Amino acid sequence: MVRKPHGNAAVRQHFLPRFLLRGFSVHQGKKQHYVYEFRVNGVVRRGEVGTVGFQRRFYGSDDLENNLADLEGSYASFIQTLRTSSLDSTMKPQIDELVSHLIVRTNNLRKGLVQMGRAMAEGMAEQFERVEPGSVLHGTMRQVAHSAETRATIDREIKKLPAAARPLYQQMVQEWIDSPLLVEQLRVISRQAIDMIDIPKAVRDAQVQILDGESSIQKRAELLQSFTW
Repeated sequence: MVRKPHGNAAVRQHFLPRFLLRGFSVHQGKKQHYVYEFRVNGVVRRGEVGTVGFQRRFYGSDDLENNLADLEGSYASFIQTLRTSSLDSTMKPQIDELVSHLIVRTNNLRKGLVQMGRAMAEGMAEQFERVEPGSVLHGTMRQVAHSAETRATIDREIKKLPAAARPLYQQMVQEWIDSPLLVEQLRVISRQAIDMIDIPKAVRDAQVQILDGESSIQKRAELLQSFTW
């Protein structure tokens, strides 16, 4: 049975489930399991499973770890079955689902997505900074500025203004869109907008949303089912 955290324990949120760590324990007390933790800096320490594979507020929400404990009760039983029984092909769908779930929980996944997100954002910013008249990006930016979607957004915002002020704002916006300096202004705005993106928070929120609903776990499991072992 998976023990739910209470009080301050909920602040210590695990990205490596304790039911998984218990299988690697090197020493067991009455209710405690100890494992060796090998850190990136080369330090090796022995710790109780409750003190390994966690970060404070890793998921942000105090409720998610409790929800995961409910979800992972069946996984804990299945892990025990895998440890004490012989594998056969009928277990593969459950293994695929288990692995699909655990992949999303990991800290390494989060770090990798943050690193990739930062690289993509920096690449986009550099492309905007180097945009040249006549380039494909230059043409795309002008198309976006003159698109029906942009026009509809502008009109929607202008309608929120006092009626007497709307004609003036419509004229100003149209002059800005038609200005030869539009692309240069968009370039500056784009860089500022990209720099404002909180990539670590966006990645964490996406990770939490997936884990909280697990609506896509079946799709991830189906992808793993295409592999054979």
